[in-house]
Amino acid sequence: MNKQKMLAAIMAGGLAFSLALTGCGSGTASTETGKKADTSAKMQTTESQTQESLPEFVAADKTNWDKEVNIGSYAYTLKVTLNSDGTLELAGTCVGKAQEAVQQGPGGGGGSDPSATPAEDVPEPDEATKRSLDFKQSGTWTKDTGYGYILVLNDASVTTKTDFDKASSRHIFYLPVFANDASAGLVQFQGKDTAFRKEIASDYEDFEVRDAEITFTANGTTQTGNASTTNLWLEKDGTANCLVQSGSTPTYKRGMWTTDAATGNITVSLWGTDYTAIYCGTAGKEGYRVNYDGTLMYSNENVTYTDEDFDGKTVLTLLCGEGDYTLELTDKGYAVLRENGARSKDGSYTGSGDSLVVVLDGTTYAAEGGKLTVSWTSGSGSSASTVERVFNTDGTQPEAPAQGGEAPAEGEAPAEGEATSGGDAPAANG
Repeated sequence: MNKQKMLAAIMAGGLAFSLALTGCGSGTASTETGKKADTSAKMQTTESQTQESLPEFVAADKTNWDKEVNIGSYAYTLKVTLNSDGTLELAGTCVGKAQEAVQQGPGGGGGSDPSATPAEDVPEPDEATKRSLDFKQSGTWTKDTGYGYILVLNDASVTTKTDFDKASSRHIFYLPVFANDASAGLVQFQGKDTAFRKEIASDYEDFEVRDAEITFTANGTTQTGNASTTNLWLEKDGTANCLVQSGSTPTYKRGMWTTDAATGNITVSLWGTDYTAIYCGTAGKEGYRVNYDGTLMYSNENVTYTDEDFDGKTVLTLLCGEGDYTLELTDKGYAVLRENGARSKDGSYTGSGDSLVVVLDGTTYAAEGGKLTVSWTSGSGSSASTVERVFNTDGTQPEAPAQGGEAPAEGEAPAEGEATSGGDAPAANG
């Protein structure tokens, strides 16, 4: 397995989610996966189960059934079939060259999986070429009675669990799909199973909730006034699942988490971005706080926290010339970027002056010449833009940048008819 395939498999192994997942809250794990794995009566495919009608799964989302999925330069329909002997088959049928309209994003919206292989323009394949691109992959399955299915694909390289959406009577899960040296990224599968409604466990919860060791939840509203819910689950097996439900649009991301033994803090890696869950060890306030894309979430919802509980006291505030961003450095070694007073990004810092090094969301910035330049991407897709701010490391405020364009080079007069700013040009990088 190549490096890209291995990373995608790690990110996606064990992934599944229900379209009705919003509002799950911070429940505790009701059933421990490891114990179930040792209980053969629940985990094995019994004789009675082999006689029942087994669900069949196809690529789907909330608006498309048996949808076409891009894998590299070609489009496919995908099907997962469960066999009565406990084996399964993933079959891909090529239907033509990749189309922009079928590029999928996890959850049916909200971005695209970075592990997916970009499509290259190729000729429309003839029937013989399409059949040569078809593929089949094998695996095994077991049924966790009352909770759903556990699917193992490609020699145990990927394991996934199903969730069950009662409203549609469908099992739902995600798999990373690789074929013909290309990756589709995470693909959502659905399968109808009305019989499961009769056997669902009385304490049923989606697997992300059942298997969670630490849970973060936040509720809010979108810019258009719709309800928004963010759930981040850190699972017992070291995987991380995040669902943002913005109005009717879900965005699902998959990753990993690790704990720093020295600080007790947790690093959560989701789609190439690292988030730090800071630990508060104050007696009676034990818990974690994470800043996920500007949303603060806490693992202990029974406590009212202040920023100082996690960050410590601010020892120096750095200012930018524009006046809209500040960078706070605390006595615990944390760095907090604020936009107009609101928390924007979290990180850490070491050193001071020209030796100052700041890490924000996994990106490292080093000071030079008494200044620290911080830049990041705002927005996504065609609306993405780069934001850059320069801070003086001594806490003084740099001059505001020139308005209406770049200042003329030193010693150069403005072009004829060009208005001046009414003062000296700002210092370089200022």
